[in-house]
Amino acid sequence: MPARVTGLEGELGSIAPGMRADVILVEGNPLEDIRALRNLRRVIRKGVVLDAAELHRLADLSPSEK
Repeated sequence: MPARVTGLEGELGSIAPGMRADVILVEGNPLEDIRALRNLRRVIRKGVVLDAAELHRLADLSPSEK
């Protein structure tokens, strides 16, 4: 909906080839347990895959205990 409102539905609003997106992949479901956000597996920002371990180190966080 926001992509349509801003007139950018051809670039934003879904994950598909040719679309722009920043994505975080986590282990678990943050809607069920917010601690899942600490379990980063991949972060993609502006087309660059960022190292999850390095992001944890920079944020002074460790993955959550299960």
